[in-house]
Amino acid sequence: MVSSELRRAHVGALTGVSSSFVAVVVAHPWESIKVRMQSQRHGWRLFASAPEAWALARAPMVGLLPHLALYLPMNTVRFGVYERAKPVVGWTAGLERPAWWMPYAAGACAGVAVAATIHPLFVVKTFQQAHRTGPREAARRLLSTHGPRGL
Repeated sequence: MVSSELRRAHVGALTGVSSSFVAVVVAHPWESIKVRMQSQRHGWRLFASAPEAWALARAPMVGLLPHLALYLPMNTVRFGVYERAKPVVGWTAGLERPAWWMPYAAGACAGVAVAATIHPLFVVKTFQQAHRTGPREAARRLLSTHGPRGL
């Protein structure tokens, strides 16, 4: 039999998956534009050329899979660890009103878990968007240029 804390952790993880999917599908085109603006070397023009602008307008979801590959595990870890950390910090189901610090402590545990497990994927995703490469090429270039510390 699965304990109620473990069941809540599973529900939290599934919540992370569904929220990630919706957030990425809605925000991906805007995220791509933001990263291109941040990485360009030719002023505040959004695109270097008309064909580049047309390419994004025709296919705004290009590169969606790496974005999902980052955010699905990230929010799964975040929500799952958050729910699992609640009893660790003393926030139990029978507690009528948790202490003010309990949500922060559970959130800190979730944040540390996310940073430790997902940060390398975020670095690869950002490098890939900035340099318009595939995920394997982005990881290879990062490792060859900066070594493991580059991730």
